[in-house]
Amino acid sequence: AAPSARARARLLFGLTLGLRQGELLALRWRDVDLAGPRPRLAVTGSLHRETGVGLVIAVPKTEGSVRTLGLSPEHVDALKALRSEQAADRLAAGATWVPTDHVFTTPRGTPIDPANDRKHWFAWLDLAGVRRVRVHDARHTAATLLLRDGASLAGIQKTLGHSSIRTTIDIYGHLTSEDGAEATSALAAALSARRGA
Repeated sequence: AAPSARARARLLFGLTLGLRQGELLALRWRDVDLAGPRPRLAVTGSLHRETGVGLVIAVPKTEGSVRTLGLSPEHVDALKALRSEQAADRLAAGATWVPTDHVFTTPRGTPIDPANDRKHWFAWLDLAGVRRVRVHDARHTAATLLLRDGASLAGIQKTLGHSSIRTTIDIYGHLTSEDGAEATSALAAALSARRGA
């Protein structure tokens, strides 16, 4: 249902890496390493709107929020497609292009406002025929998928950037790997069905 490379990458990263909305929107191309033997990205900031100032990048929520995450081949492919789409946007925008180095941008190169990101999120869910959930719920989906795949709570803590394992246990400790598999089986079936269509 994603109408663009930007949308596909945004959805993939939100649902599989569990980045907070502000962390995802703050990503810069300099934070991404696609050329090394182990592709990865560094989470170093969080974008939010500050009254009277506009969009700003602040330090992440907690010390544990500054982290490096490995990227799968699917993540790498999504970023390469996004980079190509962004190059086309740059050409189309011409002199109005704003070179911010953000990974997720508007067609003019400016960072995406979190409020607009939420609007896009709901529109994509509607296109997919999926019930509306908060943007933040993608973090819970990512954690559930990680549990389903056998990740430890310590691994999930590092991926999500929780400052303490206690936070991870309080939120996800009641789930087992089996519970995670049950909770995501409908999602996996739907994704497989759409891919085969």
